[in-house]
Amino acid sequence: MVLGQKPLILGLGVGIVACFLSSGGMGLPVQKGVESTKVQPLDLKKGYWELTQSTSTTGVKLSVSTADLEKLYATLSPEQREKAIASFRAQEVKLAEKLKKGTETKSKQCPLDQDFLSNVRLDYGERCPREIHSSGERLAMHITCHKPDGTLGSEQINIFERIDAENFKGSIQIIDRGEAPHTTTLILTGKWIREACHP
Repeated sequence: MVLGQKPLILGLGVGIVACFLSSGGMGLPVQKGVESTKVQPLDLKKGYWELTQSTSTTGVKLSVSTADLEKLYATLSPEQREKAIASFRAQEVKLAEKLKKGTETKSKQCPLDQDFLSNVRLDYGERCPREIHSSGERLAMHITCHKPDGTLGSEQINIFERIDAENFKGSIQIIDRGEAPHTTTLILTGKWIREACHP
């Protein structure tokens, strides 16, 4: 039996999205270290809302070097090592596909908490200035972070729009240009169900 394959590859993939999802979805709090800017909520009906959230990650490079895999399976015979590395590579492909496909969850809120509009996932203080344009119809927030040497680092783009009083749509996109470049996208939609929180 070859041990250690699954934990290693899952650590690479799951860790990428864990920090993005750690606050549990809708109504996420603004991260510490970034000045909170009050935004105008969308002009939506009060009451009971159904929310759909989908998350996906693209551009992830999960490849572990062949040299590292050779060390990992050094105690195996050449034939076993070749099979183990092939199995590992297959897992990499499956995990990349899973991250790209993403996940979808549904939840309910009453009343609707619009904190998600200005949710901030980049916590680099003064190195991450924000530009916000907000109205009852639309919110656009762009955060640009720079590395200590002044070069462009990560970006976050929040776009939310009121379709009508009973529907909205939006997205939060995180573009990470660090050591493991990738883009995580969160799509949010909301549909008003009724005025009362309880039927």
